[in-house]
Amino acid sequence: MRKAITISGALLLCLIMVAGCGDDDKKPTNSLTPVPTSLVATWWFNSATKNGNPIPYDSLNFNSSGVDQSLVLTTNHTWSLIEYDNSANPVYTSSGTFTTDNNWIHIKVLLENGSPADPDDTSSSQWSATSTQLTITNTIVFDQQTITIISIYDKE
Repeated sequence: MRKAITISGALLLCLIMVAGCGDDDKKPTNSLTPVPTSLVATWWFNSATKNGNPIPYDSLNFNSSGVDQSLVLTTNHTWSLIEYDNSANPVYTSSGTFTTDNNWIHIKVLLENGSPADPDDTSSSQWSATSTQLTITNTIVFDQQTITIISIYDKE
């Protein structure tokens, strides 16, 4: 009888081990929403407004010589931004990852000028795009004031 219980216990243990050997080693699937094709491009800064008032070109990179900016959005959820002076020299760079959710784009900055960015450097903005133009609308509340910045980019 003792031998039968031992064999039954061993069989039960084997069944438990075999049941635990399922196909759980599969790679996880990519749960990111595909990037809308209308968003994927190289975009060049056209204009921006803050609460409806134009923001001058020289405010792009926080110095008076900033005249241009390119923004690249890719299908693999990465982005990069380069700001140029009036001699087409890069004066500021940043890059990171992004996701989209309907008309929202959620951006995480990973690098600024080649150095790691603040881990909390994220933003969410509404976006819309035509075949030639991208509009990004970012509304923030700062010091009890609502600020809406609308940036317009033209497709390369």
